[in-house]
Amino acid sequence: MILTAVVFGAAGGTIAQIVASHFTGAAGTTVTVEPAQRLTGTSLDVATIAAQVEPSVVNLAVTTSLGRAAGTGIILTSDGSVVTNAHVVIGATSVSVTRAGSTTDLPAVVIAADRGADIALLRINGAGGLPAARLADSDSAKVGDDVVAIGNALDLGAVPSVTRGVISGLDRSLPGTETDLAGLLQTDAAISSGNSGGPLLNAAGQVIGVVTAAVTSNHATTAEAVNFAIPINDALQVLKGFGVTVQGG
Repeated sequence: MILTAVVFGAAGGTIAQIVASHFTGAAGTTVTVEPAQRLTGTSLDVATIAAQVEPSVVNLAVTTSLGRAAGTGIILTSDGSVVTNAHVVIGATSVSVTRAGSTTDLPAVVIAADRGADIALLRINGAGGLPAARLADSDSAKVGDDVVAIGNALDLGAVPSVTRGVISGLDRSLPGTETDLAGLLQTDAAISSGNSGGPLLNAAGQVIGVVTAAVTSNHATTAEAVNFAIPINDALQVLKGFGVTVQGG
């Protein structure tokens, strides 16, 4: 595959050296993976999916020595464990999250991050009673499946942006990037800066991927609607390495 410019969707952010910290903070964290639900005979109900999932999506505001960046996170547990892309939180001096429809910034800490896998685990300080996203076995994804992406596109505001598309490819890789991303889900659902770390959802509103990057055109090659997500199964393998317990799947 010929790549043009690969844009990692953290508004204002760049990939830098990733550090892992506070691994013990993941101890006791348990997430559950459901069997993927396949809906037949019905059209994709984007409005219902958005209403169900938005409470489990957070906007991220990250401060580094280079300035401010924005991204998206997925709530994994009711006590505030959040998964996002590592490139969103690299070099962070502070991280805060905002829940959908809220203007209240909640402080968060980076528990651990894996640069090569582009996955990071955060913990919202003092959180409780949060709605965890539903995770599904991403091995069930098929080319042509309907999907929905939700995220903090362009850092536009408290309510995340919602786009729709299909799975347009499986097992993709991103050669030439500063990470070792492979086995990716490709989608034509619109992805913008700020979407990084947000959920890619199946038609049942289950998380099957973590949005990570888009490909843009240059003077020699045209790229339209070529976007990528890390399969949630792969993300969970990374989280296991951080000490997270994964059940089901």
